[in-house]
Amino acid sequence: MLLCIGATSASTLDEGVEARKRGDYARAVEIYRTWSAQGSSLSPFLLGHMYDKGEGVVQNYAEAIKWYRLAAVRGNPMAQTTLCLMYTTGRGVAQNHAEAIKLCRLAAAQGEMNAQSTLGSMYAMGHGVKQSYEEAFKWYQLAATQELSHAQQALV
Repeated sequence: MLLCIGATSASTLDEGVEARKRGDYARAVEIYRTWSAQGSSLSPFLLGHMYDKGEGVVQNYAEAIKWYRLAAVRGNPMAQTTLCLMYTTGRGVAQNHAEAIKLCRLAAAQGEMNAQSTLGSMYAMGHGVKQSYEEAFKWYQLAATQELSHAQQALV
């Protein structure tokens, strides 16, 4: 039993990614859970993605959101952006623009271009915020400078 635990905790997160790529989903989940318990912000995001998409596990939005939230609280900008988009569209959660804005701002402040573009869109449309083309331009511009094509197109 101790040998098994030692082997699991000695596994790197990269080994989890590689296991997932080769279709060894059970091993990937095991490694991601171990790293999540050790405080990783990336592993719960990856585990959430697996549940979100039904990749090697039964698709389960509640389980995906649980893992995404853990990663988001730990500061993972991809998890924050993913949750933002879920709250924006109501995918797996009740649509909540205020929560979406909060999460997107956290990710955008870390330079996450998809969050920046989403904020641009929300300001342009007035979803969850007072409509402001000036704010929309600011967020689209930040994403566009990172060569995000749909942000660049929004500026044209």
